Amino acid sequence: MVNTCTVTGKAEQKCRRAFRQALAAHPNAVLLITGCYAELGAGELASFDPRAVVLPGSRKGFLRDLPPILRDRLGAEADPLGTAAFLRSLLARQGASGENPPGAFALSTDSFLAHSRSSLKIQDGCDNACAFCRVRLARGPSRSLDAMEAVERVRGLEQAGQREVTLTGVNLSHYRSALGGRAVDLAGLANLILEGTESIALRFSSLYPESVTPEFCALAANPRIRPHFHLSVQSGSDKVLKAMNRPYRRSGVVRAVDALRAAKDDPFIAFDIIAGFPGETDGDFGETLGLCEDCAVAWVHAFPFSPRPGTAAVSLPGRVPEGVRTARAAELFRLAVRRKIAYIRGWEGRRVSGIIERPRESAPGGPLRAVTANFIHVILDGPPGRAFPGGGEVSLRILGPLEESILRNGESEALAEICESLSPGTC
Repeated sequence: MVNTCTVTGKAEQKCRRAFRQALAAHPNAVLLITGCYAELGAGELASFDPRAVVLPGSRKGFLRDLPPILRDRLGAEADPLGTAAFLRSLLARQGASGENPPGAFALSTDSFLAHSRSSLKIQDGCDNACAFCRVRLARGPSRSLDAMEAVERVRGLEQAGQREVTLTGVNLSHYRSALGGRAVDLAGLANLILEGTESIALRFSSLYPESVTPEFCALAANPRIRPHFHLSVQSGSDKVLKAMNRPYRRSGVVRAVDALRAAKDDPFIAFDIIAGFPGETDGDFGETLGLCEDCAVAWVHAFPFSPRPGTAAVSLPGRVPEGVRTARAAELFRLAVRRKIAYIRGWEGRRVSGIIERPRESAPGGPLRAVTANFIHVILDGPPGRAFPGGGEVSLRILGPLEESILRNGESEALAEICESLSPGTC
């Protein structure tokens, strides 16, 4: 199965490459394609290969019911073309029956075998109409996981020994639930989780600047909220933000960053930025660079603008040449590398907690790795990995940045040493 993305044209290209590789490597396999690309490009993908079966993202919850069906089917039929035809027929019958597909959170997987940290999907869809965004077309309007169900799921993760969970969604600022007749927003949900659990730490996948309310910042001061905040900013130019139909302006970004820094000691703050949106001039791009510098971000996740079918940005005037878009994204990456090195140097000699990553099957005997509370990916000097199993929490000291790895956008960013274990029974 391949879970697809449609956020950029390059993402779709990578998906198609993954399809080809999977089908070539497994000639007797059936490829099940789902996700956002499958939602918006079902017709295109249905003709990709006779062994490819498309399950639109809005119906992804049906995957929950497929394992026993496939087990029985594969026991009787090993022919991939026959199995693919069977699956298409099954999905067509389910769609024609009028049966409502399982909800957006039915397939939520809170922990993974190869991951040391958990995640919980609490929101899906988006009510905004950003000019560049195709994801909202695939995901539909915003909906949220019930607040008490979210609390129960996090409590279950804590009881299973998880030390941290990331709350995820398409647009967390749209999280809404209700409890006892009162509305519950993102800050309210996080507060309920903290009250309903004992020690598990919380991280947020991505935030809009307007999510950083006084209530959110009061919550963020809690030591169980990780000092790491990824803001969906997209531009530092008010003119471009208006054209994007974003619900904030540059000053709102600055206020959000200042408020987060007031709530947390030197947090890791990252921005998402789109380079080369239609109408973006050199001066507009300069404002974006200036915002990243003024806010002293620790990282920038930069995308060259990708015109997406069905979005308003496709027909906007002032299309920026592809070469300019690519060059601007590259300049943002160089800024990001410099800022991350500076951020890590600011933490040299300081102690911070970290979650030990599980060893990878592809690299047995490799170095011990961890992700710090402030989202620095470190290689650890210290005892053998068997003394610190994956998922365990330790106190460690940052020794310095791994500059060459950061420049290559590698998975390790700093060197650290273990000071002590923070997980019972780890040592």
